[in-house]
Amino acid sequence: MSKINKEMAEQEFNRWCEAMDIETDVEFFQEDEEYQFTKNKRKVVKSIMLGSSVINDKGLLIFTTTRKDTNKDYTFEEHDGGLLVSIENIDGGNARMFTGCGEITSTSEHDFRSMKGSDLKTSQAIWLLLMA
Repeated sequence: MSKINKEMAEQEFNRWCEAMDIETDVEFFQEDEEYQFTKNKRKVVKSIMLGSSVINDKGLLIFTTTRKDTNKDYTFEEHDGGLLVSIENIDGGNARMFTGCGEITSTSEHDFRSMKGSDLKTSQAIWLLLMA
C-alpha cells in the first residue's frame, strides 16, 4: 500500500465522487447532510492517504482491508436500480448496508458483517457516500 499526501488524496476522492455522481458541493446540503458528508469524506480520504483505498482508471474505489487476518480487496462498483430493489425490504440500516456492500462489490454480505474496526468504518463511510 502506498501512502499519498492529503491534497492528492482529496483530488482522488473528488475524482471518485465525480465518477459516481456523488454531490460534493456542500452549498446544496442541509446542515445534517453536510456534517455526515464531511465525516464520511474524512474517513475515505484518510483511507486513500494510507493506501488502503485507491481509485482505479474507471473511477471505481478499491478498498483493501487492513487487518492481516482478513486482507482482501473490494471494488465498489456503481450501483443500479436493482440494488435499491434488493435492499428495500430489509429492516435495519446495518443489515441493508451489509447486503448492499456485498452486492455492489460482487462479494458476500458476510464479508462486511465480519469486518471490524477501521475496515468496518471505512466500508460504512463508502456505502453512505454512495447512497446519499
